[in-house]
Amino acid sequence: MNETETKKTHKRAMQSFSKPSAIEIENAIFKRNAQDPFRYNDIKYGFEIVNIERFELTLDVTYSFYYDPAEKGEASRALFHYNEDYASGFFSECIPKVTIQERFTWTTERDLLALDLNNCIEHEEWVNDQKDYYWDDPDFPTDLFHWAIVEQAWADSDAIAFTLVNDFGARDRMPDLIPRALQPYFQKLVNEFED
Repeated sequence: MNETETKKTHKRAMQSFSKPSAIEIENAIFKRNAQDPFRYNDIKYGFEIVNIERFELTLDVTYSFYYDPAEKGEASRALFHYNEDYASGFFSECIPKVTIQERFTWTTERDLLALDLNNCIEHEEWVNDQKDYYWDDPDFPTDLFHWAIVEQAWADSDAIAFTLVNDFGARDRMPDLIPRALQPYFQKLVNEFED
């Protein structure tokens, strides 16, 4: 067999490898991350498989997720801190979207197809990209905004309202530090808040 035939045979062999489906990989990553509190916080609100590549017994998986910096205690990303008489913590100035790439290598085809992420012979992980979405960004995704306001902010709605009313006088006027996109939601919290 000449070199060209060898390359063609190798290419056909690579194409014939089975590749686990995106849903199978998503389930395996969720299952693994659910067992680790730090990792679980990253993906508990959902994540998206962006790309899957397979080469022999190695699987490269790229996925992305959003997270709330307040849940990670990243105080440098605070829009404002809650009044400590009411609650600890802060409301985040942005919601980051992180893209992670993980490379898994197994010893056998069977192990790879079983997607036992804890049984790899080699595992590498790195941040591929991070984009911070600030509240007034014109490209702030609508579904992300809804998630952040409905799911996240409402959990702290009393702390937000208490702080805005007592520290910033928001009953008279919404403070300038509040992004315009958030003002209608926060005004509703202030209007419904009872001291």
